Amino acid sequence: MKFEDRTIFVDLDDTVADFRSAAEKILAKKLPPNCRGITDDEWRCIEEDRRFYFDLEIVDGGELMMSTIQTILFQRNMIGCFLSAIPANIQDKDRVCYAKSKWVNKRFPYMRTIYVPTSKDKIKFCEDGSILIDDKPDLVEAWNLKGGIGILLHNCYDVNEKLKKMFDI
Repeated sequence: MKFEDRTIFVDLDDTVADFRSAAEKILAKKLPPNCRGITDDEWRCIEEDRRFYFDLEIVDGGELMMSTIQTILFQRNMIGCFLSAIPANIQDKDRVCYAKSKWVNKRFPYMRTIYVPTSKDKIKFCEDGSILIDDKPDLVEAWNLKGGIGILLHNCYDVNEKLKKMFDI
């Protein structure tokens, strides 16, 4: 398959940005995988921290994986795009989008960012051969069923190796 002019979509929270660790510190509790099931009250606690999204760390191996993605984008004339959901529980969606955009622009300026209302809306961007890297199994499965190439992230190091093999780098 030719990848030229295709898009590599990358989930942001807990795929590259360490949302989970930061949220666990604020909430003083462990969160479930993929951080699904956060209550409205917990979202309010997270949202009270005005710098929450600005100050997120990069997940372990995230810089390496993103460096490989950058190489692929430039070598193959592909587009790189973070595809990020803004939870319905968030009151000030514009502020969250602004903070996430600033975070991305500071660390990965070669990447675009698209915001969707829910994670399930990501599938609207799937085209034949487009790639999605995400930590949610159901989204990766739906992406694959629609003709895209979904890569389930367990850790950035494994995804990095998979990308290097896919693109022969």
